[in-house]
Amino acid sequence: MPLTLDVYRVNALDRARNWNDLESGERRRRAVVAARDKDREALWSLTEAYLVLNGASGTSVSPRTLKAYRWAIDRFLIYAGDQAFNLLSPGLCCLNSASGRQRAGVA
Repeated sequence: MPLTLDVYRVNALDRARNWNDLESGERRRRAVVAARDKDREALWSLTEAYLVLNGASGTSVSPRTLKAYRWAIDRFLIYAGDQAFNLLSPGLCCLNSASGRQRAGVA
């Protein structure tokens, strides 16, 4: 049985580096695969990396904020699964107003 080594990522900045260290094309490919497969953990790690690297608070992002974002991802993926929602082309799942129905969230 072959053994492999992996870098141990302790804190949010270290985990964000997993995404940041990728070339942009590979980062995009992995994000698309995560969205296509509705991969909860990969989408969470991407979201966490974005908040840490691009958010106003950076590495000081509140644990409550992280918890809220993680909860929202979980809930959205449940909704997306129940509605056969395609994360890569979300506009295609909604009926347009010409059919007499409005998209969710539009008054």
